[in-house]
Amino acid sequence: MKNYHYKLQPYSGMASRFICPACGAAHKFVRYIDTSTGQYVNEKVGRCERSESCGYHYTPREYFRDLRRLGIEPPPSSACQSAPVIKSDTFSVIPAELIIGSALASQPEQTALLKFFVSHLHLTSAQLKWLIDTYCLQSASYGRIVFPQIDASGNYRTAKIMAYNPTTGHRMKDRPGAFNWLHRTLITSGKLPADFRLRQCLFGEHLLPSHPLKPVGIVESEKTALICALTYPKLLWLATGGKYNFTPDRFMPLAGRIINAIPDAGSYRFWAVKAKAITRLVRCQLHVSDCIERVATLEQHQAGIDIADLILAGRPPQFF
Repeated sequence: MKNYHYKLQPYSGMASRFICPACGAAHKFVRYIDTSTGQYVNEKVGRCERSESCGYHYTPREYFRDLRRLGIEPPPSSACQSAPVIKSDTFSVIPAELIIGSALASQPEQTALLKFFVSHLHLTSAQLKWLIDTYCLQSASYGRIVFPQIDASGNYRTAKIMAYNPTTGHRMKDRPGAFNWLHRTLITSGKLPADFRLRQCLFGEHLLPSHPLKPVGIVESEKTALICALTYPKLLWLATGGKYNFTPDRFMPLAGRIINAIPDAGSYRFWAVKAKAITRLVRCQLHVSDCIERVATLEQHQAGIDIADLILAGRPPQFF
């Protein structure tokens, strides 16, 4: 008979059954234990006994795989009560003097995107200044905007340098220099070492410490986060910077938060599945809204519209 290193905890009374992290049912969740120590692998690693109505089953193999994806090496044998903390020395940061002394222009209000905001959202000078100061927006040559990625500790991870059409507000992708990374330009110029270790963070993450109790809104693009910040000020708006950046490592700083995620049309199911993986490792209340999915036409689904498109069209959805 084969001996397994991990197994579901045998029943020994109601105290051996817990609240399911997926459906919330009491005394229906069976945790996996390490047979060599008798300890739980993790409080969310286990199986819900409500197999038909819930079906939650998170195995030790899946848990350790998720840890490795975060750059965390699981303990070799004994279990742990919670996920290890990511070490701060696993990524590089851009020194402040390189930001101050870089070629970034000091007039972000002259970028094509913010000019579009002023003309189409009718921003006042005070609103424009608030947006620039809050999100630390900068500008580059040819009217491009710079979206910084500053983490919750104030570390400057990198920045996206992006070109937008001042008339439509859409990204320009068909010309040289329409997109670049700040760290890449600094490496090319010899101001950063070639072995710079990039670890991205959420756009707007630096705002979290100043608003510890404010609910968070998550969208895909930085442009959309800015528009939502103006339209729905009750939430603190952050952006993943891409559909596939909706991952547990990005959400670690959001532990304990109430989060409303608004995926683009066509991405709801993808983010809904990923949300389950995120909440396995991060203690947070994460709700993925289908408000765009419900109102988008077939053509809009194919175009992948987002909440910003509806706001600009005068149809801001109510999702909370």
